[in-house]
Amino acid sequence: MGRIFEAMHKTGVPTLSTNRFLDLKNRKQLGDLTKVILNLRQKSRSQAFIFASCRPREGVSTVVANLVGYFKLYQPGCKVLVIDANFHSPSLHHLLELRPGPGLAEVLLGLTPLSEAVQDYDPPSGIQALSCGEAYQELAGNIMQGRVTALLTEARERYDCILIDSSPIMSSTDTLSTAAAADGLFLIVHSLKVQAEVALKAQSLLHNNECVVCGVVLNRVLQVIPEWMYRLI
Repeated sequence: MGRIFEAMHKTGVPTLSTNRFLDLKNRKQLGDLTKVILNLRQKSRSQAFIFASCRPREGVSTVVANLVGYFKLYQPGCKVLVIDANFHSPSLHHLLELRPGPGLAEVLLGLTPLSEAVQDYDPPSGIQALSCGEAYQELAGNIMQGRVTALLTEARERYDCILIDSSPIMSSTDTLSTAAAADGLFLIVHSLKVQAEVALKAQSLLHNNECVVCGVVLNRVLQVIPEWMYRLI
């Protein structure tokens, strides 16, 4: 299913803010993931990437928020749009400290244009964010692929890279609809929680819906040996 990136989180989800994302142990793994995204953009002109898990609470929003922080620090010239498309359990607006108001739901419903719904996350870095919106419950489980395609077409003209936090694959059809309109998907796998059978089922669903899987992010790896020895494996 593609390359595996180890986030090397300890157990539990860290509390994040706009100024604190990852410790130094995890920065290399984020850098590796960013390089893959940028390489895909250069080689295949891919711009829109979905991040999703098999089941809830595998750390997708945390990975996306940390990735945004990495882009802010190390790719300041890259115009990035981060989208919260997890209508079943949105949390990215908390992690990125976005203000309430119109978001993705209102754009898809035709109530607000994209230009008015996005928020400046960090103006000097060129990063903007699109929250799930206030009407997200109206679209949960009923995202129309055609509307997502139109949104991403517009976004590709304005941004270099689009990062999308999406719903769990096994809990909603939203991700399958969104991924089909995007350029690729990164599957977030909780190393201490997800069974191989579940991951294979998710892979099958993605394949059957012609979704391109760019890689797998192995999240929350439990270190049971000294770190110096772990690096040699």
